[in-house]
Order: sequence, then C-alpha cells, then structure tokens
Amino acid sequence: MKRVLIVDDHEIIRRGIKSLLANSPYTVCGEAGDGLEAIDRVTELTPDLVLLDISMPRMTGIETLRRIRLIAPATKVILFTMHSPESVRSAGADAVVSKQASSTSLIATMEQVLGDSTSPPASAAPDSPVS
Repeated sequence: MKRVLIVDDHEIIRRGIKSLLANSPYTVCGEAGDGLEAIDRVTELTPDLVLLDISMPRMTGIETLRRIRLIAPATKVILFTMHSPESVRSAGADAVVSKQASSTSLIATMEQVLGDSTSPPASAAPDSPVS
C-alpha cells in the first residue's frame, strides 16, 4: 500500500482528503499543517507521495517542495492548490491538482504519479470540489 503525507494548513481539508483516501489503495501515513512540519514528517515517515498545499504559514508549498526534492528525491509530490494549475506547473511537482477538482480526479492523478495507472500523467482540471 502506498503511503501518503497530507500537507495543508486547514484541518478540514486534511480531514476531507483523509476520509476520501480511506476507501482507496492508499494509506495516510501522516499530516502536517505547514511546510516546516512537512519537512520533519517527510524525513521521519518517508512517504511515497506528498499532497502539498501551496499557501501555508511559516514556509510556502513551493519552498517545501524544493526542500523535499533535496531530502527525499524519490518522493512524489502533487501540489494541491486553489491557484491555477498552469501558474504553478513549473514549480517542479510531479503533478498539480486544483482544490476545485473532483475527488475522482485527485485519485486518478495520484494513481498516475505513483505508476498505479496506465493513463498518462496530467493535471486535474476543475470539475467539482473535493469532498
């Protein structure tokens, strides 16, 4: 089972994603509320994938992504954001998913990034909000 770290400064978002993943082939190995905490969790938990918000206190998601690449280059990172996926595509993430995307789009993107799907990787377009 692939291990996922959820990083978002809003607890309700973390809970929603955790609930969504409860019936998936992924396990949530941890959560973090900001970038500094995320770096500690990546080092401690060695997740396969980090779902990473961009706008957070203490350290932005972009800076957090850069540090994750240094300390855990094999860890996949999906930026999960309210920003336009096109505006952050060059940040170096494996994929970008809008928080307006459907929950099935988020799972499909996770599958693609982790190699659990035969579909080519693509950023999820906004469909409906993630529950």
